[in-house]
Amino acid sequence: RRGGASWTDTFGLVIDARDARGNAVTDPTVALKTTVTATLEPLEGFETVETDVATRRVDGSFRSGFIPRVPGTYSVTATFPGGTVTSPHVVHVYLAPAPRLVRATMADSLGSIDVRFDAATDRALSGGEGSCAGLLSDETVRILGTGARCAWSNDFVLTLYTGKDPIAMPRTALSVADKIELRPGVVRAKLGASRAAFGAAEIEPPLNPLTVDAHLVGPTTIGACDPALFTASSSTGAGGRPMRYRFGVTSEHDAGKILERIRSLPANMSSSELELRWDDLEPGGVYAVTVEVTNFLGAASTATVTAIKSTAPAPIVAIEGPEIVRTTPGASLEFTALARLPSGSCLRQSAASKIGTRIAYAWTLVEGPSLDFGAGTLARTSETPRLYVEPRTLEFDSTYVFRVEAKLAAAEFHRASDTVTVKVGYDSIDDPVVLGPSSSPSGAALELFALNCDPMLADSASRYPWSHRWECWVFRGHDDTRGEACPVAIESHLFVDADRLVVPDGVLTAEKTDARFEFAYTAAREPTVPAGDASRASRRKTTTKT
Repeated sequence: RRGGASWTDTFGLVIDARDARGNAVTDPTVALKTTVTATLEPLEGFETVETDVATRRVDGSFRSGFIPRVPGTYSVTATFPGGTVTSPHVVHVYLAPAPRLVRATMADSLGSIDVRFDAATDRALSGGEGSCAGLLSDETVRILGTGARCAWSNDFVLTLYTGKDPIAMPRTALSVADKIELRPGVVRAKLGASRAAFGAAEIEPPLNPLTVDAHLVGPTTIGACDPALFTASSSTGAGGRPMRYRFGVTSEHDAGKILERIRSLPANMSSSELELRWDDLEPGGVYAVTVEVTNFLGAASTATVTAIKSTAPAPIVAIEGPEIVRTTPGASLEFTALARLPSGSCLRQSAASKIGTRIAYAWTLVEGPSLDFGAGTLARTSETPRLYVEPRTLEFDSTYVFRVEAKLAAAEFHRASDTVTVKVGYDSIDDPVVLGPSSSPSGAALELFALNCDPMLADSASRYPWSHRWECWVFRGHDDTRGEACPVAIESHLFVDADRLVVPDGVLTAEKTDARFEFAYTAAREPTVPAGDASRASRRKTTTKT
């Protein structure tokens, strides 16, 4: 037939074989001795290679076909036991359409961009592995930052990892989207010959972008002679780019010197620290220092530290790590308080000498369910900088607040404290393990039993019993891939809520060939995980035993 085809097509051939009298030849032995050869006149700019001239046998119905690899004109010759015939029809094969760039989306982590095509690509034949320069325009490479990397996630998606100081922006309420532009003539279709992809796509914002979580670390009690440093450097949600920090302060006392310090910070709000001198705060004053942290997409978060300016020396203490810690009941918990002695430089010599060289610590649970601390936990560490809580001590879906208090030896000097909030989620149950034989004679009895473990709850927690379910399929013969339900006789032994399965003699049998019995065991334990936590923990697990 006459017509066109693209590189994705297979053009099929049907030979109408007839004898000298015009009668149709249907003898399959004649067909199987017949071959067809496709020869190619390539399109201008393409060369014929040896594999472009292909010979194929036809099947018993005089049918065959070819997959074109190079654009051009294909003609077909059939060779019979009695001669050769060239078809008057040709097939024109054109270049396939270019893969089309359909979308460029910033990842939720904000550190990469996924570029998606509408068809499978040749991955630019993996040239310049890791480099973006050979795939993208110069302007696109520039806005991705120094040292940006490009890697194919699959045949449809090219992932761009931003480098140092990127400026590529997605579309937001405050900014116009930048574009990701392909370098022409590089990316083509996966199979055969196609035109090269070209064009550009605006960067779309992430679907669930990384959130900003502001952390402000600073003293809650400031000694009479001590300076104070408030830092938001542990804030998260930057997405690999600088964040902006806007400091503020509120107080019923004079905050003029603090506001001067804030106004002296860099105008671009790049400084994550606010440093105060010892005389910037009034003795006895209470100051709420705040910071608003904003990432490059405009997402923001605010944190506050309320500090008291002591009229006497007080130790400076802070719990190492973030203010809010998320954990699970099966994990241990450990905190360390970092403290230092106060300065006495503004005091009389007699008073300064009383500061001493020792700090005493006391840990307290100030909020949350009561805890029965055993040896090696809070009971032992209440007078040291370290707090340790053993696994399975905290309750799931609970919030705890621990406070550490640091004090000096001199009773007349003030104390300082810091707190940390602990939010307890859920643990997954461990993957169950099913024990038992892996082979058995036909008709023999079978016993399987499952081992389960729950990091979150002790086995003695009777309020939350285990539930069990057994299912069974049988595959008869090596070629059976679909299987079927196990014999009815086994059902009374399967659906028993127990971690042990016992099948008596005469139920599991093999007939003409070996039989493969596959048992699925599912273990579950309350409490179930709320919908929002389902991606992090599973309280239901299934395993198979063959």
